[in-house]
Amino acid sequence: MKQVINGFYGAFAGTTEYDQFQIDKKSVTELIVCGKFPVVILVPESLGQDGEPTEIAPIAITLGDFGAELRTCKVVNSDQKRWGMTLAIEDIYGEYSYSVFQLKIVTIDPVNKPLNSEICNDDGKIHHENVAVLATKFVHKFIEAYKGVNNSTKDWIPEITPSKLSPWHKMAANNFKGEQLWAMGVYDQRGTGVGLGCNLPEDKMQLLQTSLKRNYVEDSATKYRQMANKYKTQKDYHSFCVFVVISFEHWVFREIRSVLLSKGKSNDDIDSDFYEVDRRGKIRNISREDALALVIGNKRFKNNSFYIQFIEKVVARRDSIVHGRKEELTEDCAEEMVHIMKSLMSYLSMEIHQK
Repeated sequence: MKQVINGFYGAFAGTTEYDQFQIDKKSVTELIVCGKFPVVILVPESLGQDGEPTEIAPIAITLGDFGAELRTCKVVNSDQKRWGMTLAIEDIYGEYSYSVFQLKIVTIDPVNKPLNSEICNDDGKIHHENVAVLATKFVHKFIEAYKGVNNSTKDWIPEITPSKLSPWHKMAANNFKGEQLWAMGVYDQRGTGVGLGCNLPEDKMQLLQTSLKRNYVEDSATKYRQMANKYKTQKDYHSFCVFVVISFEHWVFREIRSVLLSKGKSNDDIDSDFYEVDRRGKIRNISREDALALVIGNKRFKNNSFYIQFIEKVVARRDSIVHGRKEELTEDCAEEMVHIMKSLMSYLSMEIHQK
C-alpha cells in the first residue's frame, strides 16, 4: 500500500509488510491542519467551500523527511460581495478576499522518522503549538516560492508566522492505520500569549493625555523596540532578532546624547562627535563602542559577560540572518536574547549615568 501525494510517494513509500509491522501504532504518520492565509492566494482551488477536497490536484511540498499536500480555497468577504468586489482584488490586510487552506503532512519514512519528533513535547505528548510551527514551515516554503515565480509582484505579502495563519482548526494526527491519535478543534494565535485586555487605569490615562499635549518627538529606540516586540509576539523570531539589535543601537546613541547634552554640549557638537567623514567623503556613524567610550571613557565594557553574550548570541545571529546564512531560532532563543538585552542595558545604564 502506498500513499501518493501529487507526484511523489508518501507515508508508506518503500515499506514492506515487515516494515509496516515495525511501525509503532503511536507513531504519527499523517497530520492534517487547516488555517487561513492573511491574503488571497491566486492558484486553482483544490478545496471546496464545504472544506472538502475537489478534483483539482493539490500542491505538493517536500521539506526534509516530510511531504505535504496543500489545498486552498478563495473566500470573498460578504460585505465586499454586497459592494460588488471581486476576487481580483488583493490587499495586504486580507479584508477584500483571502484564502483558507488544508495541509496534510506525511512522513516519507514512517519506520525511522515519524512526525512525533516534530510535534511532541519532551513528555511524548503532541502539543498544538508544535503542530502549528511545523505546518507554518510548509506554508512558508510555499509562500516564498509563490512570491518567487511572480517576479516580485507579490512581495507585499506579510511574513508568514503561526499567528498570521490563525485561526488553526480541524487539527488531527493519525497513525499508519488511519486511527486518530490526537485532535484539536480550534487554536487561535492571533490574541493568545499577549495578555488580557482592559481599559487603562486613571493614572495611565492622565499620562497619555499629558503626552498627547506635548510637542511630538519620535523616539526611534522605543519605536524599534516596539517593532521587535511585535515580531516576537507573532513568533517571527528572525525579524525580532534584527530589530532588537537596531533598537539597541538607537538606545546607545540616545543615552549618550542625553548625557552629553546634560554636560553642556550642543546638538551640533554632539553630531560632530557621532559622525565622521571617511576617505571617500561620505559621512559615517561612529560605532556603538566608540559612542559609549565618549562618556564611559574606555572600552573595558567589552569584557563584561553581558556584552560578550550580546555579541555572541544576539549580534552573531543577526549577522547570520542579514547575510543569508541559515539560522534556526526558537522561542527559547528569543527569550534568551531578551534576558541578554535587559541585563546589558541595565549594566550600561549604570556605566553611562554614573560617569
